[in-house]
Amino acid sequence: MLVFSACGPLVGWLFDRFGARRIMPFGVIVLTIGVLSSAFISSLWHLYICYGILMAAGVTHIGFIPNVIIVSNWFFRHRALALGIAHSGRGVGTLILIPLIQYAIQTVGWRNACLLLGGLVFIVLFPLLTIFQRGSPREKGLTQLGDPDTSPGKGMPKHKGGPTLPEALHSYRFWTLGFISVLSGAGFSGLFVHAEVLTD
Repeated sequence: MLVFSACGPLVGWLFDRFGARRIMPFGVIVLTIGVLSSAFISSLWHLYICYGILMAAGVTHIGFIPNVIIVSNWFFRHRALALGIAHSGRGVGTLILIPLIQYAIQTVGWRNACLLLGGLVFIVLFPLLTIFQRGSPREKGLTQLGDPDTSPGKGMPKHKGGPTLPEALHSYRFWTLGFISVLSGAGFSGLFVHAEVLTD
């Protein structure tokens, strides 16, 4: 969680500067290296590097933050619905992959399961993100769904984008969302820790 949090602002800056088509494939490579390296762990510090640093950094480059940016770029109208649909994939992926990973661990052992998972991550995600990913509709000559500059009707906002960083830091909404995120992350992580202890 510390690495994820520390990488968040950097990933946002990298997305603004280089775009999704460069940053997300890079994240897949880092994540793949972390997962494959985990197959060769022989001491605790190896786990910290492979899982705690490499995998966390890789997930940050392809996970929550990038997807919020991309979906927000594509949708002005129905943005909340689009974000909800996009993030429902996390739950669906968990439901599908966790039993398969557990089966692989029981069948071929955890080291080989890491190799299989690392290969799967690269084979599936790298081509998809490299070939099909578009971080903005402008890359396809399109505009946002419900773009206020092109949509008819009154009462639409006259400007694009959100507040600047200094404006956000002075907003109670920003700090409320941040506090809720901290509580959510703490609760989520706490449940997983206890679940792992129970299964062990």
